[in-house]
Amino acid sequence: MKAILALLALFILSSSNASPEDLSQSGLPQGVKARLGKGAITSQIRYSPNGTLLAVGSGIGIWLYDTRTLQELNLLAGHLGIIFDIAFSPDGTTLASASSDKTIRLWTVDTGTHLQILEGHTSAVSSVVFSPDGNTLTSTSWDETIRLWNPETGEQLRTLDASMSKVSGVAFSPDGSMLAIWSWDKTLRLWNVATGELHPPRIASSDESFRLWNVATGEPPQTLEGHASNITSVAFSPDGLTLAGGSWRDGIHLWNATTGVHLDTLGEETSGISSVAFSPDGNMLASGHSNNIRLWDAATGVHLRTLGGHTDGVKNIAFSPDGSKIVSGSSDGTIRLWNLATGVPIRTLEGHISTIYDIAFSPDGATLASASRENTIRLWDAVTGAIKQTLVEDWSRFHSVIFSPDGSMLASATDRHTIHLWNPKTGARLRTMKHETGRDYSIAFSPEGSMLASWNDDTIIQLWNPKTGAQLRTLHWPPSITPRIAYKPAASTTLAFSPDGTTLASGSNDMSDPNVRLWNVATGVQERILEGHTADIASVAFSPDGSTLASSSGDHTIRIWDARTGTPRWTLERHKTGVTNIAFSPDGSILASADRDSIIHLWDATTGDYRQTLRGHASYVTSVVFNSNGSILASGSYDGTVLLWDLAR
Repeated sequence: MKAILALLALFILSSSNASPEDLSQSGLPQGVKARLGKGAITSQIRYSPNGTLLAVGSGIGIWLYDTRTLQELNLLAGHLGIIFDIAFSPDGTTLASASSDKTIRLWTVDTGTHLQILEGHTSAVSSVVFSPDGNTLTSTSWDETIRLWNPETGEQLRTLDASMSKVSGVAFSPDGSMLAIWSWDKTLRLWNVATGELHPPRIASSDESFRLWNVATGEPPQTLEGHASNITSVAFSPDGLTLAGGSWRDGIHLWNATTGVHLDTLGEETSGISSVAFSPDGNMLASGHSNNIRLWDAATGVHLRTLGGHTDGVKNIAFSPDGSKIVSGSSDGTIRLWNLATGVPIRTLEGHISTIYDIAFSPDGATLASASRENTIRLWDAVTGAIKQTLVEDWSRFHSVIFSPDGSMLASATDRHTIHLWNPKTGARLRTMKHETGRDYSIAFSPEGSMLASWNDDTIIQLWNPKTGAQLRTLHWPPSITPRIAYKPAASTTLAFSPDGTTLASGSNDMSDPNVRLWNVATGVQERILEGHTADIASVAFSPDGSTLASSSGDHTIRIWDARTGTPRWTLERHKTGVTNIAFSPDGSILASADRDSIIHLWDATTGDYRQTLRGHASYVTSVVFNSNGSILASGSYDGTVLLWDLAR
């Protein structure tokens, strides 16, 4: 009996310490064969009160990590949208999460059990925080309200009308008497929790200044020079006397939390501040920046140290409860744990991929390439999900990726007017081709692989020899048309060769030219304009037999055209938002389409009839692509994951 109990205990222990791969595959959406990636880091990172756990909000749920080993302990999944914020209760037994799905969820920390859903907000819930005594949970939302809840019962206690555009954050003073609320409209307000009234003074920023407002008269008795850009993060000092506010462009401002008097400005020359935090003893202030963390003496404002190592923006920071360490999460997909005494990173946790812009299958279907926000292309084993290669660009973000027809090359387009060609087996860069200006958004190989087409935000399409890097031909718009691709982070698959390689289709992301154009590849002459869309063209695709051309648009429609005559056949109108990407299955029987609402639709490509809706991503789906035999559809998303949908069932 003892032996059985021992084995059972060992099983439970091993289950609770499952590998990252196992946990990332938990709670897969219906129809999904596998998930690649652990999701983008989307919220603040929080230490549990006793310092043993780290909670990280991601595109697929809340990850709980052991702070000693950074091993994954649990994944709390259930939200239908991106998680914007998380908060531990003061006793560490409960975790609250806020999401773009307009709800708050409460979880038991030890077991990961979902306790309840708090509903009432009519827009995304941007932040949550427990009062110091744990009796109140406060939430802010883009619906311009602040709601106070009883976390035990889920009862809503009070609603405060913030009248602030897209409220983005909330913080309790250490004694629980005040709430600091900040917003996208550059305002910061202090509320009296007991009365639900503005606590004098109100701290607000206009385009150039902060003002102290007299609540009784509504008049500003004096003007304080302050933030001129969006406030991104606010923190009370442990004694509650100082309030720190970080912003995108004008440093960190320190204020007397009682009187509103401006005390100091730290790092006025700095920009991109995403997060601020006081050390537990109040002696140090930390700020997260574009690619580093800065430490300041909170009393004197002296810059103490810079912690460098991240390769993209630091989104959030948090001190350990004992003040010996600081943790940082970044858009580069890593979480770093730092020793404050030495400034040396203790451990780096990888696996949280940032926003995925584009994906592509190799011709044999064995490899999947994904381009993401953190200047990285990952090559995945499409069967096991293991990463084969990681390709990194130091200064540019990859927007598009595509394999050559024979699989010997991988092409990538960046936001620094360059196109890279890689050996996908070795990861070696073969050559780089440059435009004079602009960001490269769309690339396409000709069917036989002898030509690569590229289009950036200029008025020309370039045709290249991918083996030599030489320019072959330039396609120019008519002088009366000046299409420019509006900046969009996601890939823009607005170029497609016909299967016989004689025609190139292009679609403009410019609202002033919502048309599809067909070009003669041999002569560079524009042969036909397909009119009908009323908004930007997001994607174009030829059917495998070349008889049909599909185009998707921000006007919420997909249009099907006769590729030879340009005659419109039908319009597909099921999407409720702009259609971001489309793809034909290899046999031409299915058309897949994705939208900004995280939904994928499957259509009968020969009749236009609706077949199926696939739901699984928590955010904007940027790319869809079939494998070589059509049994798997891969989708990439802003949530930082690639989902592999099993279509063979």
